[in-house]
Amino acid sequence: MTQTDIDQILSLVHEGNKLAAVKLLMDTAHIGLKEAKDIIDDVFLGKETDINERVKRVSYSDTAERFTAESGPNGENPHFFYHKGSIKEEVTPAHPMWERIKTVFAPIEGLPADIARMRENYAKAIEEMEAKAGYTPKKNAQTTQKGQAPNRKEQASSDKKDTLFIKKSPLDFLKWYFYLFIAAAIVYMIYLFINH
Repeated sequence: MTQTDIDQILSLVHEGNKLAAVKLLMDTAHIGLKEAKDIIDDVFLGKETDINERVKRVSYSDTAERFTAESGPNGENPHFFYHKGSIKEEVTPAHPMWERIKTVFAPIEGLPADIARMRENYAKAIEEMEAKAGYTPKKNAQTTQKGQAPNRKEQASSDKKDTLFIKKSPLDFLKWYFYLFIAAAIVYMIYLFINH
């Protein structure tokens, strides 16, 4: 995180706009919602003074999920990513997490002008990617109005089935047969050893 990011976050907190501060902290530090909310609450209450140090202490477990976007220096050609633990996967309209990307990077009112402009660029890029791919939203997909914060609880429950983005191979069931074979071989070897 840069000092400019921290100054913007502190400014939002002092203005009383904690929601925008949490969102900005999540986007710039690439941490989860709960961690960002805890940090902003502590800053608001005066319990935390060094945001960078606190962010460094946040560690991800193997099940932590987050979304990031990367673009060129002027915000051109953005790419969206889904992270789960240490795994990073690019998200396109064909990806099961696409609807959540649309929700996470939807424009939000009350952000500083440069951050709002960046998010508008992301929203525009999302529309262009959908048009290029011929994407049509899922039947149960929720649309987010421009300027409204997305309802993350509803979105998370609708995407519950998509939270494991790594597709299973049709041959995954064979690994259990392999484990059973190894266990049977060990038992048989012990049996032979005891009887000889």
